[in-house]
Amino acid sequence: MKYTDSDIQTLATIFTRIILEVYTENEMDEIIRRNHAETDKNVCHTHDFGDANESMLQAFSEVHGREPHISNHDDMELINAAWAQAKLSDFDVKPRENCS
Repeated sequence: MKYTDSDIQTLATIFTRIILEVYTENEMDEIIRRNHAETDKNVCHTHDFGDANESMLQAFSEVHGREPHISNHDDMELINAAWAQAKLSDFDVKPRENCS
C-alpha cells in the first residue's frame, strides 16, 4: 500500500468530522450501539441512516484533491483502513498531536 499510517489517520479524522456533521447525536448513538452488536467486521451501520459512502468520498476528495479511483487498489485500501479506524474508535478519531 502506498499510503502511510498518517494518511489513514488523516482520512479517518476528516471522515469522522463529516459523519458527525451528517448524523444527529441520537443517530450516532444508535450507529455505535449497532456496530458493537454487529458480528461482521465489514458492516458499518452508518449506512442504516444514509449514504455514508458519500461522506467518505467527500473526505477523500478533501484530503487528496480528487475522487478516489475505485479500480485503484491503494485508494480502496486507504478508504477501508480509514473507515475501519473510524468505526473502531466509535467515530471519536482525533488528529495526532505534533510530537516535536
